[in-house]
Amino acid sequence: MTLPRALADARTSKDPTAVAELLALRELSMPELVAKYQEVYGRPARVKHREYLLKRVGWRLQERRTGGLSTVAKARLEALIAELGPLFGPETRTTSGRLVRPPKPGAPAPGATFVREWRGQRISVHVDADGACIWEGRPFKSLSAAACAITGSHVSGPAWFGLTKRKEPAA
Repeated sequence: MTLPRALADARTSKDPTAVAELLALRELSMPELVAKYQEVYGRPARVKHREYLLKRVGWRLQERRTGGLSTVAKARLEALIAELGPLFGPETRTTSGRLVRPPKPGAPAPGATFVREWRGQRISVHVDADGACIWEGRPFKSLSAAACAITGSHVSGPAWFGLTKRKEPAA
């Protein structure tokens, strides 16, 4: 919502302090506006464009005043975003603002457990919700990293756990 529209909405509301608060933003100098952004968002502004900062700070002030989206609306937006999948590359923003990275192609599915007998021991590696491979309570970035820690030498994790077939040598 643009600041002029926000002002129009605020003027029709019964809260005169909301109008005064939004009008006061226009009077701020650029360093004061940057400081206000830091105050309301808790992090420094990456963009130093006056209109952008005015809109963002005005929106955040209105959100605080009205309470923002309900948890039901946020949950529905998250579900709709998940249905769409990544639109703009490997990282996509969600309504909570955190970045979500899609799993790498061929990565094991969260919740999977890989089991193998090796040197008389039963080896079990579990994949947690974040995609980390857990072996004996230690997290590893990949199945191959876990297999390397188990064997002590570089080895393909999927091949070591028997997920891929070896290529037959050409005759």
